[in-house]
Amino acid sequence: MILHGIDAAAGTSALNIAFWLHMGAMLVLCFLCWVRGAYVGKGWLIIFPILAIVFDFVPGLSAIPMIPTVMHLLAIILGVVGAKAIAPAVS
Repeated sequence: MILHGIDAAAGTSALNIAFWLHMGAMLVLCFLCWVRGAYVGKGWLIIFPILAIVFDFVPGLSAIPMIPTVMHLLAIILGVVGAKAIAPAVS
């Protein structure tokens, strides 16, 4: 309600704060997945959050339930499976 109130007070519908917060969070997830994919040698891992963005923001596709959640879970699971353990440095 607060975000809608700020949006209404601004007098413009282009300032949809909830949309931009959601998009920002999704882009942060893309960045984190890109970094994780580069770290574990799975550069293709960024595909999952990108698909989650598509299924979350494209009209019609956003009506299909649970697809973004499944994409996020796949990114988490496939980012961990097969990753090499990092041995602590011995001094």
